[in-house]
Amino acid sequence: MSERSLFNVLCKLLGMWMVFQGITSLVWGFLASRYSDQIPFDPPEFASWFSGAVMTVFGVILCTRSSKLTRFLFGLDASLDSDATSKTET
Repeated sequence: MSERSLFNVLCKLLGMWMVFQGITSLVWGFLASRYSDQIPFDPPEFASWFSGAVMTVFGVILCTRSSKLTRFLFGLDASLDSDATSKTET
C-alpha cells in the first residue's frame, strides 16, 4: 500500500469519525433542548447544536474530498510521491 492510498484511507476514516461525533452531538443537542427544563445539561444546547453541525459538515467534506486533499498534499512534496519521482527520472 502506497503512502497516497494510506493517507486517503486515513482521511476517510477521520471523516467518518467526525460525522459520527457530529451526529451524536446533534442528537445530544436535540435531547437537551427538549428536556432542558427537567434536567440541567452541560454544555448548553446551542454549543451542542453548533459543534455537531460543524463536525458533521467538516467530516462529510473530508470524506468526499479526501482524494483531492491527498493529491494536493502529495503534490506539494513530490519526493514522497512514487509516481512523480519515476516520471521525472525517465
